[in-house]
Amino acid sequence: LKPSNLLMGLGSKQSILHIIDFGLAVLYRVPGTNEHIPLTRNHGLTGTARYASINAHKGFQQSRRDDLESAAYLLLHLAAGGLPWQGVDQNHPKAHSLRVSHLKQTQDLFAFCRTQGLPCEFAAVIYYARGLIFTETPDYNHVRQLYRNVLDTHGFVNDGVFDWATMQTVQPCR
Repeated sequence: LKPSNLLMGLGSKQSILHIIDFGLAVLYRVPGTNEHIPLTRNHGLTGTARYASINAHKGFQQSRRDDLESAAYLLLHLAAGGLPWQGVDQNHPKAHSLRVSHLKQTQDLFAFCRTQGLPCEFAAVIYYARGLIFTETPDYNHVRQLYRNVLDTHGFVNDGVFDWATMQTVQPCR
């Protein structure tokens, strides 16, 4: 998941978020048996290093925990305007991925949120996702509640209408 995979609807559908490009999506249950897919390794990094989970950097098969971590990085990026490992300059893609992975593992995300003036719930979701085991069903209600806390703490109403849909057109400077 990354910003370029998100599209907003138009007109009467302007409050609908569309997620596109499911090229890396896989079933997490084996068809027929409904068992969870097995944990495998040596996949190499798939996806964009900036938003990939730590387990993806390590070459592990991805599951629902990794989707939560990736989505939380995306939301943190949108809220903060960037991520601590953004702009890492390495000459080789493998070296870049290793550097980004190291920064993700060593960065105190609670401290990052505090310095950016952001709610700690962003970091809490990431650490929660990292703590899940491969086959574990995430507590999506818990994650939703953490994000709802962000809305409540800042006085936003979850009315399904995005801020830009109600903003007045601003005249350019002359």
